Amino acid sequence: MYSVYVMSSADNKNVYVGSTKDLKSRAWKHMNACKRGKHVNYRVQALYNSVGPEFFEFDVLSEHATKAEALEYEQAWVDYYGAHPTVWNLMNIATENVNCSMTNPEVVAKRLAAVSKPVYVKWADGREITYPSRRDAAKAIGCSEFSTLPRWLKGESTTFYKRGIDEIRWA
Repeated sequence: MYSVYVMSSADNKNVYVGSTKDLKSRAWKHMNACKRGKHVNYRVQALYNSVGPEFFEFDVLSEHATKAEALEYEQAWVDYYGAHPTVWNLMNIATENVNCSMTNPEVVAKRLAAVSKPVYVKWADGREITYPSRRDAAKAIGCSEFSTLPRWLKGESTTFYKRGIDEIRWA
């Protein structure tokens, strides 16, 4: 099984998207390279140097049976975050295979639609808002788009009550 993962800063302002067969090992490699001052990504290294390892979080975005499928989803996430000024990825392509189906605009649209589903939030003060994407909902709530919000949407946690929310679900 291959995982598409995000390495993010604890404040959720910086993201790096990658794919791997072993996330635990990959996370260790990222942090070990930073510890030695040898991370190939200067953006990741600079942040590590300024704040240390406690500031980094690793989360699985999706899991796939093949490396090719994982790379397609990784590319969708890179495209999704590509316009964001604090994306750590140095390249805007997830694979060296330029014939990847992610170059097909229809495939890109399909993949991005899968990660851009609207989120319904019923606030304790009575407001009911449907945010256009998981990213927008996380920003409005002030929580992690990659760890906290997905657990709430899957029903794995109800700590959203502490944030003044009565209900949260996919719209």
